[in-house]
Amino acid sequence: MRKDYFRDLWTFVAPGRALRHFDSKEVKASDHTGCFFCPGNENLTPPEISRVQENGSWQVRVFPNKFPIIGGEDISENGWETASSYGHHEVIVETPDHYQRVSEITVAEMVNTLRTYRDRINALEDDPNIGYVSVFKNQGREAGASLDHSHTQVLAVTQVPAQIKEKMEHSHTGECIYCKINQGERVSPRLVSINDSFVAFCPFAPRFTHELWVVSREHIRSLNNLNDPALADLAGILLKSLKVVEKVTPNYNMVLNYGPKGADFHFHIEIVPRIPHQVKAGFELGTDYAVITTAPEETAAFYREHISENQPY
Repeated sequence: MRKDYFRDLWTFVAPGRALRHFDSKEVKASDHTGCFFCPGNENLTPPEISRVQENGSWQVRVFPNKFPIIGGEDISENGWETASSYGHHEVIVETPDHYQRVSEITVAEMVNTLRTYRDRINALEDDPNIGYVSVFKNQGREAGASLDHSHTQVLAVTQVPAQIKEKMEHSHTGECIYCKINQGERVSPRLVSINDSFVAFCPFAPRFTHELWVVSREHIRSLNNLNDPALADLAGILLKSLKVVEKVTPNYNMVLNYGPKGADFHFHIEIVPRIPHQVKAGFELGTDYAVITTAPEETAAFYREHISENQPY
């Protein structure tokens, strides 16, 4: 068993199958005329919040989610704690091309996407009722995506999530644990890629098979702290990381991790591949242990071998 870097979470490495190569393309419907997110169908979404314009047409578009998680019924019952479901739920469409995966956009386009993430986080954090803004991407049906057209979601909620609180509490005992982690992983067999500003590696005790992290080499809280060269570095290593994950499966979740407004927490991105037929079963649900089928060192070697196939960023 392996223990998480600083939390009381344990992972069993139980190799039962070899790393398999999957087709990186999902089957998509040939007719996308009714897609809410495609150019020409802007009237099918809620009113636009913002867009990035390129050559007379939009490249990134932001609007409220038509089917938000927040804003549901608030109940009050004696003896049980409740809280407001107030918040904001938005969609960021990273490309006008229905068939283009985010891993296939250019560095410049990814920089625009990251700037849009930053701008929406800043705008939503200005709401005094918001405690945390979550930015995440579900790619593929097995990762929870309900629509094929590539998009990111932004959810602003009133409370700081327990998982973020736990990470912050455990990472602030003396030196930043994430600074220590990325220093160690730069020279470990789990290293996947590195540039001037970011390092990509497979964590020592992953919660999911083939999990990959992208961590800032400097101690920064959020995208706000990145200058233009660092933002380009993030765009490049993130594109490489997503592309190489797609060598294993086309389905994954990508989650930005950063501190709530005013809090000090080391910025990083976690990419969780969703492997077909590998779900949390009874043992994992009953114990909170994780079970992975490939050691992270083996996954990292596979990623390093295939990352050179990508276009240089």
